[in-house]
Amino acid sequence: EACRAMVCSASEVNYLSGPGKGVTLIKLAKNDRLLGFKTSVGDRDLLTVETNRGAKKTISTVKYRVTARGGRGVEIQKNGKIAKIVAPPLEAPQPLNGE
Repeated sequence: EACRAMVCSASEVNYLSGPGKGVTLIKLAKNDRLLGFKTSVGDRDLLTVETNRGAKKTISTVKYRVTARGGRGVEIQKNGKIAKIVAPPLEAPQPLNGE
C-alpha cells in the first residue's frame, strides 16, 4: 500500500446537472484506500497528514506539482504509512455588525 498524494485543478471536475457517476480523481490499486481530500483556494491552503510514527506532512501546490486528474499521484511516504488527516483548527466567524 503506497502513500500517495495528488494535486489537480478543480476546473477538471465538471459539475453534474443530473444523475451520473462523476469523474475519477485518483486511481487506486486493489489494496489502496483513500484517506481524504481537500479543495484548495491557494498555495497556502494545506492538507496536513500524520504518519504512523507521529510526523506531520503538508500537501499543497507549493510542494507538489499540479497534475491532471485520473493519475496515481506521487509517493509522499517511503517508510511507514499515513495514519490520519489532521483537522485544521476551527475559527469562529466575526460577529455581525449591530449584534
